[in-house]
Formats: sequence, C-alpha cells, structure tokens
Amino acid sequence: MPSTAARRLLQDLKSIKRDILTLISTAPVDENIFVWNAVIIGPARTPYEYGIFKLTLEFSDKYPNEPPIVKFIDEMFHPNIQSDGRVLHDILRHKWNPSYSVTDLLMAIQSWLYEPDVYSFGLNPYATQVYMINEKEFNRRVKLTVEKSWGSTNSS
Repeated sequence: MPSTAARRLLQDLKSIKRDILTLISTAPVDENIFVWNAVIIGPARTPYEYGIFKLTLEFSDKYPNEPPIVKFIDEMFHPNIQSDGRVLHDILRHKWNPSYSVTDLLMAIQSWLYEPDVYSFGLNPYATQVYMINEKEFNRRVKLTVEKSWGSTNSS
C-alpha cells in the first residue's frame, strides 16, 4: 500500500494531467514518484521570456506536511534562487501549507519570474541587489541565463 506521501503525489499528478498549465510541464522521473522534473517556460514580457528552465523537485515521505526541495538544474539569475539553483522562498519554508499542490508550487515559482519577491526570506543577495539598483544589468544577466537555457543538455 502506498504511503500517505505517495498517495498525495499520485493525486497531484492526476490533477496536473487533468489541468492545463500554461508554460509549465512536470512529471515524476522514471518510476520514482518522489523525484520530479519540471520545465517552466519564461513568461512573455519579462526578462525571462523565451527561457526554458528545468527544475527538479525532491519530495520526502513527509510530503505534503513538508515542502519539497526545489532546484533549477541550470544557472538561474534571480533574487529567489540561490547560485546553486535552489529555490528559496517563504512558501518553501515557514509559510508552507499541506494544502499546496505541485501545481500550486510551480505556478508560484512561475509568478516569481514575472515579479521577484525581494522581501522573502533566503534571497540571493547579489541578484537582489542588482534587481533593486540596476535594472539594465539585471536584464543583461537574465538574458544570458535565458540564452544558456536553450542549449542545456543537463538532466537528472
């Protein structure tokens, strides 16, 4: 019999297959329900437009009571994403709620591409500083990230 976490992840997967997610794709890796790959396409009219951003989501057996570890596979210049790719945001820490689904989480991450949350805990200090004081340099750095996302051959 599947664990509570596995049952919930299967429920989230069913919802994802039923719902139409704009510019987001996700599924478990091979037969492991606890590790998922995702792709978020950079939203139009943002510096991230045309980017193809790959992520991994690692769930523990305590999901949905504990959030997954979310990490961008490739380089990502963003105030809410550490230089190692790990997503840092209140929603993945003390504001996590077991009612959040994988869909909710990915849509929240996508929304940060529209507007970074520079007041969230655990920010990438350098990206935050550039975002707040030098929009031109921020956009230049993001453009490089977008261009790198096109040629990525990394996989988990």
